[in-house]
Amino acid sequence: MRMAFLIAVGGCLDFQSQMRYFHANVFRRSGYPLALLDIANKVFLIRTDLSNRIRSGSLPAPAAWRDLNRYEFDLDQAAVWRQVRQPVLAIYGENDRQVPVAESSTALAAALEQSGNRDFTLVIYPGASHAIGKTRTGELGEEWTGYVPEYLDDMADWVQQQASGSKRPEGGARRGQVPESGQPFTAGRYDRLRWYGNAPVQAIQFIAFALVFLAGALAGAVRLVRGRRRDPAAPVTAPGKWLTLVVTAVCVLNLALMAGLITLTLGLTNTWDPRYSPALSWLPLGGSLSLCLTLALLVLLLTRRRVAAYPPRRRIGRILLATCAIAFVPFLIYWNLVGLAWH
Repeated sequence: MRMAFLIAVGGCLDFQSQMRYFHANVFRRSGYPLALLDIANKVFLIRTDLSNRIRSGSLPAPAAWRDLNRYEFDLDQAAVWRQVRQPVLAIYGENDRQVPVAESSTALAAALEQSGNRDFTLVIYPGASHAIGKTRTGELGEEWTGYVPEYLDDMADWVQQQASGSKRPEGGARRGQVPESGQPFTAGRYDRLRWYGNAPVQAIQFIAFALVFLAGALAGAVRLVRGRRRDPAAPVTAPGKWLTLVVTAVCVLNLALMAGLITLTLGLTNTWDPRYSPALSWLPLGGSLSLCLTLALLVLLLTRRRVAAYPPRRRIGRILLATCAIAFVPFLIYWNLVGLAWH
């Protein structure tokens, strides 16, 4: 059966851009710092990247997982719209907080124009939300009092005109204003680091960090306890123990930061109601302390003349730990875990 016409209500052409816009409005409503919005956007990129890899088959997964990831986050919607030759009615609400109206309507019009389709009608209803309903202020989650009065009648009239074969003037009716959809973080902020922020790279890093820091924390604690048992009178900060103390502190602190990041991201992934516990406000300060301890660790390793005399296994362990500690610094910066407070 051939489709006669299309009606798109609140449609977007770039799902990732739409979700950044939606997240920005949700976090603005919640009053959370922009650093947390950035973290939520990066978590969403990992989720979409993982879903795309599972759906495409590039990442082996059980059939049940593939069924759960059938949605095409990476679908080129503009390319699909460029194939449309039927009349199109595009409807948006001026107070849409889920879809960026200016960006979406402009992209839709451009895609249809490239296809040579001139039978395009754009209607934007003043004061209307994403569902073309009326609310008190247009904010997300507000109770709405019903559709905009003209909405259903306009849509019915347009359908009747299509059924009768009469043509509307080129460009069609345009009502209301196209609101600017400014976002705190542009797409370029995330596109530049997609190679680093994708699911496999982040997963491999996280697992490697967890294993190395856990092993370092346990080994450091054992050496400190054994040292105290051998010579209870020796000060903890005696020569030779500073390195073990710093190694243990770096490992324990970094494990705590990773646990805190997991807790934080789990709370922020709730699409409509992200949660952020003030108890996690120590994370940026903890990341800054981790950075300082990492620098101290490198200084100690470089100034210790006896490092080369360590047994091979211990020397390899020190090198592996130092490498992970250095690699953990850009990881902290990427996840906004360096500073005195969230900003």
